[in-house]
Amino acid sequence: MYKILLVDDDEFSADIIRHSLRRFDLSIKYVNNGIVASEIVRRETFDLIISDVMMPEMDGFTFLEGAGPHIGDTPVIILTALDKVDCTKKLEQIHQISVSSFMMKPITKLSLMSRIARALSLQELSLVAI
Repeated sequence: MYKILLVDDDEFSADIIRHSLRRFDLSIKYVNNGIVASEIVRRETFDLIISDVMMPEMDGFTFLEGAGPHIGDTPVIILTALDKVDCTKKLEQIHQISVSSFMMKPITKLSLMSRIARALSLQELSLVAI
């Protein structure tokens, strides 16, 4: 079973993602801010991190920057309503993070499954079939 950390302050979006992933062999831990996520990655390891960028208290960039030493080579999918160019510029400042994919909100189930499959090196059909 793959462990995924989902960090998003928008509970509606998080519920859609969790519901979409529930039927697959994936364990999802959901937190609604970067502060809690930072604490969790110090204690637990994950196969994938999906993080929103714009969150109160601690944004996704700050979370990823601070968590970098604890994340290591864990793939990261960024969810954002920001322009990809702006996100790329910001992430260039965070050298230790390897972002697997950017997803512009609103996201679709099919594109999410495809990105997760790619990040986890899974056969896409195993996630997209149902």
